[in-house]
Amino acid sequence: NTNELTTEQKVVICEVCQTGLVSSEKKNILVDYIVKMLHDNNAEVRRNAVQVLNEFNAKEAITTIIELLDDRNSDVRIQAICTLAKFNTREVIPRIILLLNDKAFFVRTSAINALVEMDVKDAIPQIIKLLNDKEFYVRGSAAIALGDLNAKEAIPEITRLLKDQDSNVRKNSIIALAKLNAKEVIPEIIKLLNDRELVVQERALVALCKLQAEEIIPQIISFLNDKEPSMCGSAAIAASSLNVKEAIPGILTLLKDNDYYASRCAAIALVELDAKEIIPDMLTLLKTKEYRLTAGMVLLGLGVLDEVPENIKIEIK
Repeated sequence: NTNELTTEQKVVICEVCQTGLVSSEKKNILVDYIVKMLHDNNAEVRRNAVQVLNEFNAKEAITTIIELLDDRNSDVRIQAICTLAKFNTREVIPRIILLLNDKAFFVRTSAINALVEMDVKDAIPQIIKLLNDKEFYVRGSAAIALGDLNAKEAIPEITRLLKDQDSNVRKNSIIALAKLNAKEVIPEIIKLLNDRELVVQERALVALCKLQAEEIIPQIISFLNDKEPSMCGSAAIAASSLNVKEAIPGILTLLKDNDYYASRCAAIALVELDAKEIIPDMLTLLKTKEYRLTAGMVLLGLGVLDEVPENIKIEIK
């Protein structure tokens, strides 16, 4: 009887059920017991119970979980939304669309994500409205969702968010426009290569490569010397993505950078560019203690297996 247990005991039972250690046979026995917890007075118990039923894939509990979409606790509503989306419960789609207007912004975001997970294109007009939400988290989630739903009609509104005051919203808008293959807004995305936030600059660079914006090649080469190692690494990958052979000398220099990420990106880019002209340089670096592993990786990637000593091959692996 669940009424004989304390709240702490119920929470512990739910946590144990989510460890992955419960056998299928015991799961079947526990489901009815956990379903009763959905009516518990404590919100934490109700939320944990929904999580367990999600973990158990207990679709027989759908009817009761649907009731929790109206729960007074936002965390319970969120967990109910996520679980029903996982179960692909199509009959609750209208209810989830209504939750796009929930007073709790995390509930609005969860509703957005659920509708994407269920590929509900009918919700696109309502999600477009959330591009104007007062919460940056909702605006950013709405932009990503519209990209995932291939909502090309939302391109003008998403483009407007490239000037949003929040960097996360600008970043997500760039991602969405790249997913939508919005080549018409390439000039606007190029402007964000000079954004005040590094994460936005890097995302703009990635998006422009996906959109095959060859006009940014001079900037890519320039970014190989950026003060931020991560931007240098991103530029190297961008150069390989657009097959910018003239960037090879700069990438070769970056290969010796002290920053692990930048150096590794340079190695990957040189292989992707099939830069066989640098093989002599790599063979020279192969003899140094500092760069031999990096050089060995590049040579292996370029197919120069015979030139790499066996002990270094083992070290690389």
